[in-house]
Amino acid sequence: MKMKKLLAVLLCLSMVVSLCVFSASAAEDDGYYMFLAYGGDKDASGDWGWGYTGTDVDGITATTAYASAGDTVTIGLTFDTPVVYTWYMAPVIVAEGVTALEYTIDSITLDGAEVTPDLTLGDSEWWYEGTGDYTSTQSIRLKGGYNEWADAYIASPEGVSEIVYTITITSITVSASASSEPTLSTEVYQGFIAYGGDLAEENDWGVQYYGEDSDAVTGEWVDFQSGETTTVSLTFTTPIVNAWFFAPFIVTDDASSFDSSTSFEVKCYVDGVEVEIDFSAGDNWWEEATGDYNGIRIAGGYNEWGTQYISDEAVIGATTITYEITPTIYIAGAAEAQESTDEYYAYIVYGGDKDASGDWAASFDGGTASDGITATTATIKSGESFEIALTFDTAPVYVWYVSPVIAVDDPSVIDASTYFEVEVYIDGELVEYDAAAGDNWWAESSGAYSNAIRIAGGYNEWGTQYISQDDMAEMTELKYIITPHIYVGATEETVDVPFDTTQTYHAYLGVQTPTWIFRNAWYDSYGLDDEAVDFSQLGYVDGSTWVAQGGTFTDTEIYGDGTYSVTLEGFDFSGTFDGEAILGSDVAFNLLFVSTDLPKSDSVTISDVVLIMDGKTITTIATPTIDPDQTEYQTVQLINIWSSALDEMPYYAAPTTSIEIQFTVSGFGFDKEGDSTTDETEATDAATDATDAADDTDSSSGGLSTGAIVAIVIVAVVAVVVIAVVCGKMASKKKEN
Repeated sequence: MKMKKLLAVLLCLSMVVSLCVFSASAAEDDGYYMFLAYGGDKDASGDWGWGYTGTDVDGITATTAYASAGDTVTIGLTFDTPVVYTWYMAPVIVAEGVTALEYTIDSITLDGAEVTPDLTLGDSEWWYEGTGDYTSTQSIRLKGGYNEWADAYIASPEGVSEIVYTITITSITVSASASSEPTLSTEVYQGFIAYGGDLAEENDWGVQYYGEDSDAVTGEWVDFQSGETTTVSLTFTTPIVNAWFFAPFIVTDDASSFDSSTSFEVKCYVDGVEVEIDFSAGDNWWEEATGDYNGIRIAGGYNEWGTQYISDEAVIGATTITYEITPTIYIAGAAEAQESTDEYYAYIVYGGDKDASGDWAASFDGGTASDGITATTATIKSGESFEIALTFDTAPVYVWYVSPVIAVDDPSVIDASTYFEVEVYIDGELVEYDAAAGDNWWAESSGAYSNAIRIAGGYNEWGTQYISQDDMAEMTELKYIITPHIYVGATEETVDVPFDTTQTYHAYLGVQTPTWIFRNAWYDSYGLDDEAVDFSQLGYVDGSTWVAQGGTFTDTEIYGDGTYSVTLEGFDFSGTFDGEAILGSDVAFNLLFVSTDLPKSDSVTISDVVLIMDGKTITTIATPTIDPDQTEYQTVQLINIWSSALDEMPYYAAPTTSIEIQFTVSGFGFDKEGDSTTDETEATDAATDATDAADDTDSSSGGLSTGAIVAIVIVAVVAVVVIAVVCGKMASKKKEN
């Protein structure tokens, strides 16, 4: 059964790599230039004799295009004689400063015959890579092509005379220009060699290193600094039997600040002997989480499922792997911050006791207040003073925490120059607070809002205490008067395409357990369109065969604004599988999510997610995390043990009968069937005239109220958005590389 698990891992794995932010360049009036890059042979000489990289070549006629968000274009190549051999081919878009790009490949034809690309391949949906006269900061390659040395999304197009791609650019996000040139970093970073593999023949993933030694491997943490050569090693107790992945790794929570001009000189030694590194195999470095750490991976390693700079055979039988690395790290020029013109929702997040029971009986989470608490909230703007307050019908016996809060869509865009002037009033009396006790503000999820900023002036039983318990004894009103000065980094130009409100969309509950029983996202391998899978129930993979395990999924169709639900019933997760607890000793899912075919568009949003197990509400999330690594469709992540971006889930017991996830969709502009008052009116009064019925139809749905669940979380400042390692395209565990 161990082999079954391993094969499930291998077959369900995907590595996600994020890309750097470059300085902006505006699109031309007609859009961004697109063409099909190509390299191959016109004859049998094998001398790389023929190619197209954006400039005309004898014997090749190129169809190029300019594209903006929302455009569908055709690009391709026609050859005067059939192609003898193809070395590489890729759709290219020329654009500087792109930080987000979404697109679909509508069709690929070879001599008029359509071929289907395998778009599950690859570490990224798009990447910067120099092409012809276009530098690596200008040229973006898209999936769907062919590479002799890397990903082959289609088979090598031999003997053809025409290659045509039809592509729709969905959206483009371009960063604002930095106000200064990149600067050489003087910071000292720490890092190690990340590793996963086997020391024995069981293929059971027997040894890993993510910065902590084990009986099987001893590693080292070393300092990395620009211009200084660093040596870092791993030593194994017995010779390596198999290597699944290894790569040098630098720990940093601010990898997005690394400028594209950053580079690393790398040498690799195995048992003291230098091995050759193929640096053309992939990027010199990229942002990716490793184990419990955020940071960047450096070229020169090996990935069973991705980029292979050296061969795994180079380390088989070895007892030491050593890298010699010289970094040249440039920090991107700081963008000039501007005062925010946005409106924000402000409230006081609170948790305490109403009586002596000590049972955490009183709370306000920004959405729902417990009995006996009246909340005064506000809609605020930078530079304008506002008041927020809590009034208690009886004085709290004890206060566990309290803090002024503003909800923000993306805390990472709030500039460090932001500050808040704060006054604290208890029962109408101004109370002096200790502003030096902590930061003036910090990013932290707060009650109903996972994206929020907390402001100085509150109290935390387990953290910073700007005011004291004594200040709050016998109070009946707590009020803050705050003047915000909110600055945001230079904004991005985002072009978004409204989604088609005439279409019916779908949602599916997805899950994965530590014992590799799973249901993948609908678009993934072993997904909705896989004929070998009964997608209506759970399963696992034995070899290459999917084995049904029961349970019944109920999916939903999405058409209109309103509240929807997806469920799994009839499976007992408290049981065992192959002698192990299905949810492991920690009683925890690896993954729990909702995959949809709703497009990633600002025009349609998912909110107010409620997780219910065995009929009990576990948590309510007003603003859920949408998987940042799925660029085409919206996938709601509730649990992902490989992502540091998600809040910790409240305690839950292994569900024995059912899991339900409710969520609200907005953006259609009309209510879903059954959510408007039309049906109710017609059912109760058949004589209602057509005008009244039409009025009822226009009424909006009530939406889903948020629960009063309060999580006590002490979180460090969230500095940057980090793309975490995500397992198996949302429902398949990967061996972290």
